[in-house]
Amino acid sequence: MNIIILDQHSVNDDRINRHIKLLLSCKYTVVRLQVNRYDPNLKEGIFSLFGETGYRINESLHAIRFVRSIYFNMVFCLTPLIFLRVRQFFKRFPDNESPPTIIHVHDAVFLNLAILLKKYRYPQAKIVYDRHELYEYKIKKFGISIPRIPRCYEILFMHGIDGVVSVSRHHNDTIHKLFPHALISVVPNFPQISEYNTTTITDKIEQYDESSELNLIYIGSLDDDFDRDIKLLLKIADTVLQKFPRTLFQIGGDCNNPELKNKFALLGKKYPGRFFFLGYITRHKTVRITEKAHIGFFLLKPSTSYWVTCSPNKIFEYLLCGVIPVIRANVDYSDDFGPASMVFDRFAPEREILASVEYLIENPEKCRQMMHDAYQLGQKFTFDAVGHNYIQVYNELLSG
Repeated sequence: MNIIILDQHSVNDDRINRHIKLLLSCKYTVVRLQVNRYDPNLKEGIFSLFGETGYRINESLHAIRFVRSIYFNMVFCLTPLIFLRVRQFFKRFPDNESPPTIIHVHDAVFLNLAILLKKYRYPQAKIVYDRHELYEYKIKKFGISIPRIPRCYEILFMHGIDGVVSVSRHHNDTIHKLFPHALISVVPNFPQISEYNTTTITDKIEQYDESSELNLIYIGSLDDDFDRDIKLLLKIADTVLQKFPRTLFQIGGDCNNPELKNKFALLGKKYPGRFFFLGYITRHKTVRITEKAHIGFFLLKPSTSYWVTCSPNKIFEYLLCGVIPVIRANVDYSDDFGPASMVFDRFAPEREILASVEYLIENPEKCRQMMHDAYQLGQKFTFDAVGHNYIQVYNELLSG
């Protein structure tokens, strides 16, 4: 089987890398076309991370952000221009005489490219769309509701989609209405056990006591203009570092907000050697830091329009690493988290969240027990248990 993957994600994206490694382990031929829009350090052309054949296009890296977005979404991906840009690459591979082909789309803006590839190169191919986000929730600007660009692509090309992979079973009824002719499967954002050092995690838990240094972390999106409550995160960091001398706080992720960067710098000066803004860090470093952490955060703003059932890889990674998740979000499977986490509803007062974190720090035995419970629960939510759903949907489509 040939699998063609189309995406614009980082080379460190967990979901796509797990997907590729699974396909290679099944001895499939994997071709990845990645459009790089943000990292000027990545070279255009042939690349490979795990043994797949990859081809990278660097698109509009140096243009003004607004202009870049308009050109990319409204011209490059919506017209045949993107197909003309990549056709020489795909001419390397056989078309009509090749084995059955799946074109797997990880970003809605590439649905047009998938349809053009099927029309001109792989007429027997099936198109599978991996729907990471819920784009039916509109953006509000100046009191006007505006459809998201990915949703526009979904509407335009919905009839060319043969299968949809969602991240949560709770989304399936909606997805069926949006894509009534597509086969639907679910692959949650669960981590892969083999990425983690079990000894590091279990030693951390067993050795934790009242004299241990306690690490609190958040590594992820720092987009406080959208759904992440970075303001609350920093309030917790400031309070905890002030009250508890044995604590450390680490925040990581891309940040283009000068105001936020200034706040990070001020906390770094206020708590030298205890508060760290890491900036963008690699996937490998993220895993190593999380393995050694004790409490992790996933906090959404109550006011966000994107308050939907989500399946964040971060939460399940926390659990697998024996990290106690502090959550204010509508997270899939949260009813199963029980004593292993602290889950707050949408309008829980900030003081309640902060008081709960302080209680954990003041009670090391309770904290150690919750870390143990988190680690045990994390064994239930792994990619190893759900990855086969990718293969199942492929086989169903090709045999139908």
